[in-house]
Amino acid sequence: MTNLTPGTKDNNTGVSYVRPSDLLRDGRDHDTRMKMIENEYGMIQKEIDALHEQTAALQDKLEEFQVLHTISTLDS
Repeated sequence: MTNLTPGTKDNNTGVSYVRPSDLLRDGRDHDTRMKMIENEYGMIQKEIDALHEQTAALQDKLEEFQVLHTISTLDS
């Protein structure tokens, strides 16, 4: 993320990132910077939430396969 310039989209997620240091040096007023930071935080939080959901789904799938593996081991 450090190589990204303001407004650059991450190719993996399609999300546009702004470096915090750019927000402090761009000449915008405090309220505008705070709104941008809050928006950026919200987008990152949504990504984190989505990753948590994906992780939970993968964990459930793994547990299913572990049960199937155990059952198939007992059958042999």
